[in-house]
Amino acid sequence: MTPHAVSSVFSLFARTSSALLTQCVSGCAVNLEIKMAMMSGVDHVAIRVSDMERSVAFYRDLLGWEVVMDLRLDGSGMEVALQTPGVQVHNVMLRKDALGMIELVQVHSPDVAPYDGKRRPLDVGGIFTLSLNVEDIDACYEELRAKGVEFHSAPATIEVPGLGTTKIVFFSDPDGVAIELVQAEGTSLNK
Repeated sequence: MTPHAVSSVFSLFARTSSALLTQCVSGCAVNLEIKMAMMSGVDHVAIRVSDMERSVAFYRDLLGWEVVMDLRLDGSGMEVALQTPGVQVHNVMLRKDALGMIELVQVHSPDVAPYDGKRRPLDVGGIFTLSLNVEDIDACYEELRAKGVEFHSAPATIEVPGLGTTKIVFFSDPDGVAIELVQAEGTSLNK
């Protein structure tokens, strides 16, 4: 697991001073309390991409994110961090108002196979979905469809037990990462 992945996982617990984790040891459940007092929030989510220009155009031009950093990293430090000889990394950070930041990462290495252009299988590890809150899902859906975005379906209303209803719709970025638009009607756990 990369340092970014580790920090992203632990950042999910940032709004609480501690989190209870359950660890299975020799078939017995043991509760461990981990103090998270030093963490204050999620800094960003990193998404690995196969074609940086195509992905930047998608997130910047179609979804309206602003590029705030574009850099290339290589050398022995990156080789040690990623445990890959000869690795080169192209990073682009994008920001969207109050949504925060995402990082697009393209890894160049003799050991990295090219992306086959298919939607990511659901049983493969990694980011499941990038969920974005919207105020009017139907208007956002129509605007993005007019720009050429292909959705998996039309917006759907779902019942969230104990919280009420919400409307969601999914589409994919150029590398198959699912992006979910969410119009929460009292169901968001982030509020």
